[in-house]
Amino acid sequence: VHLVYLQDILDYPALDPAYWTLCLEVQFYLVFTLSAVCLRAWSPTAQAAWFAVLTGGSLWIHALNAVPAEYFPRLWYQFGIGVLAYSASRTRVGGFALGVLLPAALVLAVTHRQAEGYAVTLVAGLLLLRQQRWVVTLSQPVFLQKLGGISYSLYLVHGLIGMVLAAWFRAAGVRSEIVGWSGIAVATTAAIAFAAVFYAVCERRAMGWSHRVRVNAARDEATRAASETFPDTPPDVAPSPAPPVV
Repeated sequence: VHLVYLQDILDYPALDPAYWTLCLEVQFYLVFTLSAVCLRAWSPTAQAAWFAVLTGGSLWIHALNAVPAEYFPRLWYQFGIGVLAYSASRTRVGGFALGVLLPAALVLAVTHRQAEGYAVTLVAGLLLLRQQRWVVTLSQPVFLQKLGGISYSLYLVHGLIGMVLAAWFRAAGVRSEIVGWSGIAVATTAAIAFAAVFYAVCERRAMGWSHRVRVNAARDEATRAASETFPDTPPDVAPSPAPPVV
């Protein structure tokens, strides 16, 4: 059940509580891919309008609690805002949609007391700000760039190490604050190290495999844009050469 990300929908206990978001991500990817295929002949403006409608509908669904939390429409807006943040650099519709939906998402975060809503609006705002010509982009420390590179792997493994830390706290009956914080520091360091290995062994390799399949020129454009924004993108995630035309 976990291999196809249906544990929440089928009400199976999660191997890691943090993985509930993966179920929603996969549902989002399916809808996003279907939309991209069906709308590939549409203009970027029309595509941005479509995703603006989906994002606005998701905000409304979440505000009304219209569907169970296990289904992606409740949190589509958090993914959709990311799509629109990219579209805003290409179309006016994307920028206009964000101008309307970001305040709505912020209001929803306040009324529902959801910290992730603040994070979504903040990040989207920073992405919009970075697209302005008058903004001076500061150089990012190498450590933060590397930490950002392994952040998804860190998300996948941090909960497991946290479970070990929690078990140690319970078994050892930690009474000293110094010992407790030392254990947290060791666990954090171990999580980052484990994530770095996981990224190198699994994630980079999987990204390389995924790019053996050529989808279309739009994917290559997105990859090129990402490489310009993040120049440290590993070479194995660069777009693969076009297959021969038969």
